[in-house]
Amino acid sequence: MPIFLLLGCLVPQIQAQLNLDQYSYSTSRVEVTDLFFLDSTHGWIAVRQHDSGRFHLFRTQNGGNSWTSCKAPHGIFRLFFVNPSVGWALKPVPNAGLSESSAYIILRTDTGGRTWRPLLSESVAQANRDGFRVSFLAFSDTQNGWFVGAGPHGIAIVFHTSDGGETIQRLVQPHVSIKNPFGVLTQDHAVWVYGHGFAMNSQDGGKTWNSLDPREFGTTPDLFWISSGFFWKNGRGWLVGSTSTGVVLGTGDSGGHWDVQLDTGHPNHIDAISSWDEKNACVVAHPTYLFCTIDGGSTWMKRESLPLPSKRQANFFTRLVMLESGRGWALRGGGYLYETTDGGNTWHELDLLKQRKKP
Repeated sequence: MPIFLLLGCLVPQIQAQLNLDQYSYSTSRVEVTDLFFLDSTHGWIAVRQHDSGRFHLFRTQNGGNSWTSCKAPHGIFRLFFVNPSVGWALKPVPNAGLSESSAYIILRTDTGGRTWRPLLSESVAQANRDGFRVSFLAFSDTQNGWFVGAGPHGIAIVFHTSDGGETIQRLVQPHVSIKNPFGVLTQDHAVWVYGHGFAMNSQDGGKTWNSLDPREFGTTPDLFWISSGFFWKNGRGWLVGSTSTGVVLGTGDSGGHWDVQLDTGHPNHIDAISSWDEKNACVVAHPTYLFCTIDGGSTWMKRESLPLPSKRQANFFTRLVMLESGRGWALRGGGYLYETTDGGNTWHELDLLKQRKKP
């Protein structure tokens, strides 16, 4: 069982996304704003249609073999579910664009994405007024969750909720100075926050934090960049990103000790990770690389199988989902979504709006 979900899910995908607004790229006509899979069966894809300005939410209950459309709130962005019914999302405040500088509202669904309601947290509203922007979220169960973002000068802000998001407590520690957070990963009732120059976790609800020292891997904070992570309940987990080269860091004790399991030897940053059991995992590195392990990270096999980006696309990836069935999805910066049905050997670009219009 994965350590960050307690409800019998097989393939939860909790991964940080890169801070997209640090890059310049053209977005897709049909831009996927987020991709989330709870397990091998249930998944959601949020889409923005640029020509009409409409937002769409697609849901699968059969591992991606077919998708149904849900009515999506305008601006829906950043999805997270803990079971097939209960989930959360972010959306910009009215009249705000979809960018790092937007102030976000937290939404909750109890109907699998068919209906949503805003969680009107005054602490989040005040953080928005103070210039802090909540950009990432993760929950360990239906009650306990974390929201992470950044504010002036890149200093992070961390919120915790113990009632499903109805009330949210801002965690402020003078000795915690986290810059440029890229994501949050829950580990039962603990939390990992990580990004450019740091990775740190708390085991006591945010009262104290422990840092992962970049010097353990022969680098400095300026060259230490973690973009995604994944944990299982048996303590096995990974953080992926780069030092001066692309790296996969592995742990067998929930982060007490780490080893470099994979070093690409090249400056191709590893962007995202997906795993369907304790032995099998895949990571994606720009511009086209997929690395997979079948032995828990002892060995990794490289494939250069993803399509090369065109001038309209960014090199980097923001999400990866790989299922035991052989289906998988890779989301490239700019909202370009690729699908595989053969375990990553071949990929094609996926446009769910075009598929929906087919007779």
